[in-house]
Amino acid sequence: MLNPLSETEYSFDLERYMSRERFESLRTLGNSLETPFLLLDLNVIARKYDALHQAMPFAKIYYAVKSCPHDKVLQVLANRGSCFDVASRYELDQLLALGVSPDRLSYGINPYQNPVKALLEWK
Repeated sequence: MLNPLSETEYSFDLERYMSRERFESLRTLGNSLETPFLLLDLNVIARKYDALHQAMPFAKIYYAVKSCPHDKVLQVLANRGSCFDVASRYELDQLLALGVSPDRLSYGINPYQNPVKALLEWK
């Protein structure tokens, strides 16, 4: 059986990322859910996007939809002006249904890299 690491063997600066109270509330929530589960904080996503945009105000920021295609994540980013990297027809349809303008989408299939996918996607 594995022994958990003691505090003397490993430490983590929790307060750098969130308050102890928030961590404890998330831990309580996590203990009540079946695993595995994914917990997303849309406010954190919004703040991180804003910080990136502020650091590079003239850059077009593209979010890779396949990294997390949850509608609420995409809507938060769309509302902030994000552009999107789309890897499939499904993702394209999803973003259009959310009201994202086509000029904010990058949809590239390299027909030399995957000719079958290119043919199937455009039929």
